[in-house]
Amino acid sequence: LVYPGEYKERVTINDVKAPLEIEGVGDGVVISEGFELNCTATAVTVSNVEFHGDSVVKKAAKDTAIVGCRFTNGGNLLTLHPGTDISVKNCVFSDSTKSCIYAFPQSRGTVESCSFTGTGSSYGITLDNSATKFLNCTFEKLSTGAYVFCASPPQPPADPPATPTIQSCTFIANSGTALHVDKAATLTFKNNTIRSSGYWGVTVSNGASGTFTGNTITDQFRIKAGCKPVLSRNQITAQLLNDNDKGTVSMQEVY
Repeated sequence: LVYPGEYKERVTINDVKAPLEIEGVGDGVVISEGFELNCTATAVTVSNVEFHGDSVVKKAAKDTAIVGCRFTNGGNLLTLHPGTDISVKNCVFSDSTKSCIYAFPQSRGTVESCSFTGTGSSYGITLDNSATKFLNCTFEKLSTGAYVFCASPPQPPADPPATPTIQSCTFIANSGTALHVDKAATLTFKNNTIRSSGYWGVTVSNGASGTFTGNTITDQFRIKAGCKPVLSRNQITAQLLNDNDKGTVSMQEVY
């Protein structure tokens, strides 16, 4: 148990012999320099703690979880390194200067019922060829809600891109683009809502693709030349601009 107060040192968790639980007691448990998790021997559960600065998951055992925590006042608030597979649930991310979550290639896991908010100049999540799932999350007042890309181009069929999932999430009032799929990336985007974006609701560019099913999108949807996303049963009430259609603009409501 961790009792209320501000702890002004970085917390580093290395391998331990038995499952470890770190739980904040009540409100006001603040760790001002973030944490670093590097533990593959046993599962670690962290709950009800506020982290300032940049936190990193380098290695994690099966069933490692972060629950009910707050991440704020940093660059990349939570970074998931290659090979990590964790659960993040009921957490709040705010006031990042870069990205609330940055996920490297070969990372995976589930992020559920979390909120990502900003002041119009940062990213909610940045997924670099990561297979992480985001379920029932809210992305609000960011520059870009979700940026999905491949920094190093995949080489299918032997090396296909990872397929992250964004499902049942809400994107509201992001100043730039709610979702940008870029650089040969792909994703599953299902049953989400996008509204009140400052520029684009969705942009698919630079050879990216994806499957879009059952979404409600009230902002413009842009598909750049050479991109072939699959759209099914979406309610898109703004313009769908598809460069593959030689500049024509589609205005039907269901795609």
